[in-house]
Amino acid sequence: MQQERSRLTVYLVGAALANIPFWIATGISAQAGVSEVVFTALLLISLLLGGFGGGQFLASRVPGGGLSVPLRVAVVATLINIVFGIGTFEFQQESYGFVMALVLTGFFVGTPLGYRIGARRQSPFA
Repeated sequence: MQQERSRLTVYLVGAALANIPFWIATGISAQAGVSEVVFTALLLISLLLGGFGGGQFLASRVPGGGLSVPLRVAVVATLINIVFGIGTFEFQQESYGFVMALVLTGFFVGTPLGYRIGARRQSPFA
């Protein structure tokens, strides 16, 4: 039971860590009043970097988890983003679906990539 609770905590921390660059980028761009093209680029880059950072953190805490571990964290990060991230700012995009596509792309590409690179760096056989 303690093992499951510990792993759940790691998943939640990794997912929250993946969202931090997104929240910072949206806050800065909302204050600066950037154009839609710049905002979209910032959004995608921040989501990829956040997913990558969350994957790196996850690799250091849950080694040898395969692909299912970072994908679970990507799902949790997306859910956190839906509940707290997208609903808390106004964006200039045409649709909510466009932003969701960027969120899914960023987390489902960045998190497994960060996990894989992090696991490879920690492996004694790399």
